[in-house]
Amino acid sequence: MQYNHELDRYQIKSADSLRNCMRGGNGVVCLVAPTLKAHTYRFKKPRNEDKFPDDVVFVYVLHESAYYYIGMIEGNSFRLTQNSRFIEDTESVRGAKYLMRMINEEGFFEASPMRVYHHGKCAVCGRKMRSAKAIMAGVGPKCLRRLQAKLNVQ
Repeated sequence: MQYNHELDRYQIKSADSLRNCMRGGNGVVCLVAPTLKAHTYRFKKPRNEDKFPDDVVFVYVLHESAYYYIGMIEGNSFRLTQNSRFIEDTESVRGAKYLMRMINEEGFFEASPMRVYHHGKCAVCGRKMRSAKAIMAGVGPKCLRRLQAKLNVQ
């Protein structure tokens, strides 16, 4: 994989923007190591949301050409479940845990040598984002207001 400077437009620059992408219910991010090895993750709200707490998000990883379920985020932690297709020590699971550290540990995102990118679509509704501000946030302006209200963030 060769580095593409055009991707800088989609680089997530803050832990808050990454949190939006992961918590929005429809986010896709790519975690890229300094060696340019990358893993793409999808974060989805449960289809039957009434059976899960509000803060649950399912995590999938792109493997070859399909997304596979890894585990779930509940509160501020990621965990494997009985339906997980991966074991604890795989790169994909370690990457998901690394993303959680990036949004939960003060200063970890800024100090990390890893880069994170989103795919140019709103992490909540999936629409293509056009404004620079929305692209930087990873969420469109209307969806960001709703997400912040839901997560009780001012």
